[in-house]
This record gives sequence, structure tokens and C-alpha cells, in this order.
Amino acid sequence: TPGVVVPYFALGGGVTGQIGGELAGGLVLEVGAAVHGHSVDHMRANAGSLVGYRAGLQARWMIETGIDLVPFVGAGGSLLILNRGGSVGTTGTVHAVVGVQWMLARWVALEVAVEGTLVFPGAALADVAGYVSPTLGADFYY
Repeated sequence: TPGVVVPYFALGGGVTGQIGGELAGGLVLEVGAAVHGHSVDHMRANAGSLVGYRAGLQARWMIETGIDLVPFVGAGGSLLILNRGGSVGTTGTVHAVVGVQWMLARWVALEVAVEGTLVFPGAALADVAGYVSPTLGADFYY
């Protein structure tokens, strides 16, 4: 239902992909897309799920250390389409991420990070919502 109050985002999961280009000084500009799902109101008889589809932009600063572990911080924003039980609404998000990459080779790295996201109120939600997501990923370079 548009404008529905969601008391919290329960444990969920998702997949994110991004592509970007590195500028001088370790700055990386990325375009990304994601899909994620969360159980909501799981203690009620009319249990439902919340599925989100987002697309946006992110800037990431890779902090060169001279070793195979590369810390990074980033921030971005996106358009978010939320679907809860067939009711679809759109809103926007902002997020910040902090993590580290382990360079396995010049062309591939594994990454672990924590992302905090704020979802703005709008047609999809009645109030600001926020969540923190641990992430694991693989990065490929050419």
C-alpha cells in the first residue's frame, strides 16, 4: 500500500552490480543497479515482503596502501522502486559505504564492506527508513 508504515526491515538479501572508471588519486565513479528483498511485519497474520529495485551513481575513494589490502569509502544516491505485495512506489536513497578490497591479482579483488542507506519518504514509504547492510563482493578490472 503506498505510504504504508513499515516498522523495520527484517533480515534480507540482495545482489548489486556496478561499473565504473578510476580517476586520479584513487577516485572511482560508478553506475550501479541492485535488487534486494526483506521480510516485513513477519509477526502479523498478513505477513508480506518488500522488494526493492534501485539504480544510481556512486563515488568511491580507494586508499592506496602499497599492499594487497585497499580500504575504501564511498557515497552515492539512487532511484528506488519498492514493491510490497503488488503495490509499487518510487522514492530516492542516499548511502555511504566503508570497506576493504583484497587484491588477488591485478584484475580481480574480493571485497567486504558495510553500507548504511537512508530511504526517503514518498509514494513508497510514509517516513524515512534506514538500514545497514554487510556486503561481500568480487571486483574485476581490465
